[in-house]
Amino acid sequence: MRAHSLAGLLAVLIAVPCGPSVAGAATRSTGTSAAEDPAQRAALAYTLFLEARAAMSLGNTDGARDRLEQILELDPEAATPRALLARLCLETGDLDCAEKAARDAVARDPAEVDARRVLAQLALRAWRAERDDARLVEALGHLAAATEARPQDTGSWISRIRLLASVGRLDEAEQVAARAAATPGIDPATPYIALVRLLVASGRRDRAIDILARSEVRGPAAVPLLEMLADLYNARGDLAGQERTLTRLWDLRRGDFALARQLGRTRLELGDPFGAIAPLRAALELRSSDPDAAVDLARAFVALGRGADAEPLIAALPLAYQRRPPVLHLWARAAEQAGRHQAAAERLGTLIALLDDDQRRDLEGALRFRQAEAFLAAGRPDDALASLEGLEDGPPVERLRLRAIASRDGEAAAAAALEARIGADPPQPGLAALAIERALAASGLEPARRLAAGWIGRAADPAGWASEVAAWLVAWGHPEPAAEIAAAATPGPGAPVDVIRRRASVFHAAGRLDEAEREYRRALAAGDGDVGIYNDLGYLLAERGEDLDEAIAMIKRALAERPEEAAFLDSLGFALFRAGRVSEALPLLREAARRAQGDGVAEIREHLGDVYLALGDLPRARAEWQAAIALGGRVRERVAAKLQAHADDAPDAAEPESR
Repeated sequence: MRAHSLAGLLAVLIAVPCGPSVAGAATRSTGTSAAEDPAQRAALAYTLFLEARAAMSLGNTDGARDRLEQILELDPEAATPRALLARLCLETGDLDCAEKAARDAVARDPAEVDARRVLAQLALRAWRAERDDARLVEALGHLAAATEARPQDTGSWISRIRLLASVGRLDEAEQVAARAAATPGIDPATPYIALVRLLVASGRRDRAIDILARSEVRGPAAVPLLEMLADLYNARGDLAGQERTLTRLWDLRRGDFALARQLGRTRLELGDPFGAIAPLRAALELRSSDPDAAVDLARAFVALGRGADAEPLIAALPLAYQRRPPVLHLWARAAEQAGRHQAAAERLGTLIALLDDDQRRDLEGALRFRQAEAFLAAGRPDDALASLEGLEDGPPVERLRLRAIASRDGEAAAAAALEARIGADPPQPGLAALAIERALAASGLEPARRLAAGWIGRAADPAGWASEVAAWLVAWGHPEPAAEIAAAATPGPGAPVDVIRRRASVFHAAGRLDEAEREYRRALAAGDGDVGIYNDLGYLLAERGEDLDEAIAMIKRALAERPEEAAFLDSLGFALFRAGRVSEALPLLREAARRAQGDGVAEIREHLGDVYLALGDLPRARAEWQAAIALGGRVRERVAAKLQAHADDAPDAAEPESR
């Protein structure tokens, strides 16, 4: 029987008993008579072949070998039974039999793939034992011949890929994987999966990532590769790579809830809440009952200052879920942004009541302060004052208390309360700043300046006292009067660095950049080792658009010491943007937005809007600017001007379907 005849008959393989061979008994009983009829020989050989395969599957190696040898008696030129015999001999450790049978099979049919693979394994064994490179070349040659002879045979391609990878010839392994993936009839993902699994098992994850990222497999066939790539990026902690890969996956599998949510959460982690909204919204549409998806979407809205969009999502959650502390905190922030201050105060109160002892020690003061702010904004000064009871006194608490008293009892009562608190002459800087702020509101700059000047003249350290007062005024949104007060007392030689730096920050906030630069450089020369000064001066230079190389170098020096500092990340992103290196700026600013807290977030969102505008993405730029305004801080007026300047360029931002 010729090899191709057996191959055709194998397509109808059936189960055959593995006891005494019916075909063998017939052959033995008739002697050579069966050889007289070619059709009978073919039928007997086929039956024997089926019996041999069945015997091998049941572990009956002796029976299988006996039947294969009978076939070769019937048809000495058959290649396929010889290849199967070679495989059987290899598995049972009879290497001489394996090599002879495989070489005989290849001699009769050079396209006999199974025999080629046996010869490759034998050569590989010899190479491992002898380290003779000629045997390695031989093994690779047999596998190459197998893939060329039968291109649709996936096993031969995978054996070749694995061998190349196992001996460190990764470039060749990748090339072979690409050739296999491009071969009609082969699942294009399979060769890459085999290669990547081997690389991961050997600890070469980075190379596996590189290979998957370069793969040219596209469309639905790429799904398993993209899943592997996303998992590898996740294991490496590469959020940006994971986000890119998940985005490609989502384009292929829009109906996958878990994928949509994972993409949205990854974008949130990257500081891209705008990009997170579309997949998170899709996830919620796919599974409207999932509370985690609703909370994730609410987080994205709140990060953009869109509390009014977040509130209904949380309000629809089950009550038990709403009372989870992180959800309550998110709900309170959403209510604050939506202008529902009474609701915000109530949710903060519920949150405070749920704190355990450790949380109460760490968080209660800040939460009660925010609750007091919300009560005051809701027109309930008595409740605001009650929330402040027992909090440690300090300028912010005293300022909020005075505002509540003024709201309830009038400005005269607030002034009397402050007068009772001032005591010393000059007063503590925070209390002095409160008095000056009230003078500004009542009478304007000149009376406030005279009040400050009188106190400065009586201070033991006029420059230090004035710089502290000025710093509080900047924090409360009065940079220009603060700069006037700071400038009224110049520190002498040997002044503490913190005084010089405070003055620099005040001048910087007021836009008096020459004076600010002078003070920053003076603070650097004093050399107390505070890397924050390098960041501040670098940011000032970036604002000017001058000496950008120096600015970037200074900020990088600060980041080297404190790589997770949100303000430093923002400064470097802004400086790179000013230097025209926009694509480098974007991930830094996103990371800064993810890490930042308080008023600083608004300025980072402004910078992100500027970067998106430079990238030609006006809808996203407008979304970031709108978020900056909603989040508050000192940027509102400046950002509002940017929105107005681009009001007619494009409609309001809408969430993208994908990126």
